[in-house]
Amino acid sequence: MPGHPIGPARGPLALLALLLLIAPLSISGCSRNEAIAETLPDPATVTGLIIDPDISGTLFQFQVIAPTGNPQEVTVEYSEDLGNSFQPATLFENNGSSFTVPTDGFYSLTWDSSANLGSEPQGDLLLRLEIVDTADGRSGTGVTSGIFSIGTPTAPQILSIGTPQGPAGGDIAFDISISDGNADHVTVDIDFSLDAGLTWNEATVDGSNAPLILPTSVSAITFILHWNAGVDQPGAVSPLARLRATVSDANSATVALTGIFGVNLVAPLLRSPTIGDIPDEMNGSEPFTGSTGSDVVFRLIVPDQDATITIGWQQQPGGSTIDPSTLVVTSTRTIDNVAAGGDLSSLFSVNAAGDGASWAITEGVSLPLGEVAFEARLEDQLGNGASSVSTTFQVVVGTSQMSPFDWNDSWWLEFDGDRTATWSSGTSAITVTSSIGPNGIPDHVEDLVVAGLQSLNPLPAASAAGVVARVRDWIEASVVDRIETHYGAGSGGIPGGFSSALSFAGTASNHTSALRIGGDDSVSGFVLGRAMVDHRNNSPNSNNSSSLGVFTTNLLQFYVNSFSFRQRFEPLMPGLGTPVGEHT
Repeated sequence: MPGHPIGPARGPLALLALLLLIAPLSISGCSRNEAIAETLPDPATVTGLIIDPDISGTLFQFQVIAPTGNPQEVTVEYSEDLGNSFQPATLFENNGSSFTVPTDGFYSLTWDSSANLGSEPQGDLLLRLEIVDTADGRSGTGVTSGIFSIGTPTAPQILSIGTPQGPAGGDIAFDISISDGNADHVTVDIDFSLDAGLTWNEATVDGSNAPLILPTSVSAITFILHWNAGVDQPGAVSPLARLRATVSDANSATVALTGIFGVNLVAPLLRSPTIGDIPDEMNGSEPFTGSTGSDVVFRLIVPDQDATITIGWQQQPGGSTIDPSTLVVTSTRTIDNVAAGGDLSSLFSVNAAGDGASWAITEGVSLPLGEVAFEARLEDQLGNGASSVSTTFQVVVGTSQMSPFDWNDSWWLEFDGDRTATWSSGTSAITVTSSIGPNGIPDHVEDLVVAGLQSLNPLPAASAAGVVARVRDWIEASVVDRIETHYGAGSGGIPGGFSSALSFAGTASNHTSALRIGGDDSVSGFVLGRAMVDHRNNSPNSNNSSSLGVFTTNLLQFYVNSFSFRQRFEPLMPGLGTPVGEHT
């Protein structure tokens, strides 16, 4: 329009033009700055080391493989103590310890061994070659020679080897005295036999089955070594054990045998740390098999105070007497001012039977909250160590719920529950049949009918005399009495076997827990201990309270046709004998 200056273009067309101008520049910039990935060749390798030893100069040949094609610096070191330490080697070629080779190839150099060692013979030598790329500075793979000698060294000598006192076990100590005219380092191989030397096996000594490297002198040096017999032959017992020592340098070897001694390597059995008498399968030290068939790890919840940690042990058949003083207990957390990993065994007291120890956590001491693992170790009097055991607990703040046996728990033994219908048939082999669902007859009564201890059709005279009711009352009273004796405060002057805070009754009043007596299992098969928990009555298996968790299967089931069952109940069983209440 007249009167307006021509300004820059605006709007979509201008933006498109700008992008067209910028885009080639951006693409061009990426191509210039883009890094090109490059894989470097492998570092160099020294291989094929051959030694030609001589007192005046030791020639050695080797091959260098250098994929980079760069010159390589080879550094030469020697050891005169079988590889315990290395020092720079003096080379004839340049009077130094390093030599640069131009690239791949076979090379030979000469070690001026007399300059480093003098003129004395030696039988404990090694050469080591290291390699570095002079261009990129990367270290390659070096090589170490085998043991070799210079001159004619004297053979090492075994002056004596002690015979352990038997019977021995665990880590068995023995002494060996050796000497060498050149004071070389020597290798010592120990073998063991359990048949007086007819057969030999490599021994584990001081935690290793590799040959020992020991110093010597021209006079005797005595060493105390330990054969880890419990590692090599756990559980073995033999009166014909023997040890063999072979002491060698590069040129020669000397052999010596101990006398015959007895070993007993039967280790004691140590049980995992637990709370009270809770068994391993319930304390978290062992996983349980989940519904999918896989192992499930769980933790036992423990209050931080007022718990008792127990550790049990057992002498195995043929084993030695256990030494309780060797008990070591450690934890992964600081407890009672003992740091994690420290020994807590002083807190534990050995029980009167001598088969375990316990620690009652009293006021003033508390376990740290969260996960706490305890590990225990123990030996017998011969030094055989039990396999270490451990358990991890989940520690929480102690409440009354965490100490359920510190307050009275009253159990109702429910004899009138009606969840199933059960009946028997047959006059030879008895068949027991059951179906889920109430039928108006208590499950407990139907169980007694199968055994002939009740009758659903008593004779009039028996009904008039109350025979059936009296037998049922007697059985139920006996069940309550037996449970009180085993688990509660006791009965009839007999002390209880578990906790005085537990009580049991056949009445429904004032109870905090319930246990239904009777009823068959809907799952086929004869079982002992199969149980499925119906937590808080999610399935309608109990009509007593919605808050109760119940076991949905019977705890114990008998074979009604077994010899012991028939011998006891056949005179009363329907179809075989005369049930209670039907006698004339």
